[in-house]
Amino acid sequence: MLYLADLQNNIVFAHRSTRLNPIGHLWTLGLEEQFYLLWPLLVYRCRNRRRLLVGALLACGATLALRILLWSHGVGQPIISNSTPCRLDGLLLGSSLALALNGGLLAQARARLVQLALPLCLGALATILLIGVARNTWAYEDPAVYTVGYTLLDIFFAMLILVSLQPHTRLGSVLSLPALRGVGRYSYGLYVYHLPIAYWLTAPLRKIFDAHHTKLFGVLISAVVVTTTSLLVAVCSYHLFEKRFLGWKRLFPYAAST
Repeated sequence: MLYLADLQNNIVFAHRSTRLNPIGHLWTLGLEEQFYLLWPLLVYRCRNRRRLLVGALLACGATLALRILLWSHGVGQPIISNSTPCRLDGLLLGSSLALALNGGLLAQARARLVQLALPLCLGALATILLIGVARNTWAYEDPAVYTVGYTLLDIFFAMLILVSLQPHTRLGSVLSLPALRGVGRYSYGLYVYHLPIAYWLTAPLRKIFDAHHTKLFGVLISAVVVTTTSLLVAVCSYHLFEKRFLGWKRLFPYAAST
């Protein structure tokens, strides 16, 4: 029942405002779960990785076109931002990157993609900044953000991952620092738990500290307490719960493509 409730979370979120809900942010997990109901089957059934890669990239373009089409016909921002058909490009670009590095591209094409990764990453970032300056905003309600902006962010992060995967790069070295790897290990729990913890702790903390200190002090202390609590809960969740499921990976061995 919990799984089915989470599975349709983004559908509910798209049609009803739940931004003040302490679990409203979990709509993203519903979207991912819907995607992963189908994507593994496609990967399993389609043995031609190159054909699957082309199809995934075409679907990315179709997703962007769909967002623009819906916006041009007056469809509201929540549906465009939160419904699965309108947000497939991020998941598909990540999947396309995995395919490209594991049999979807010939060695020469893979090498060319690696060479283009940094220029594409910087180009996407520059375009994102230009849109923000031109529109004087980067708010999620802005049409430029929830149409073209989402795809640019997807490209930026996909290429950032590709750059960081290359050996002996400064970015890869920085992202491999133990502190950052630790944050990455507990990032899922941090994402899931931070909002309900902030929702339940911020108001009483602010009430206590604002009564005896400046507003800035109350904001900073509340942020430190909420962040520390979220991290502690995420660490406990990883070691007591998530780690058990991650251990099941040994039951599904696979051979990496060269």
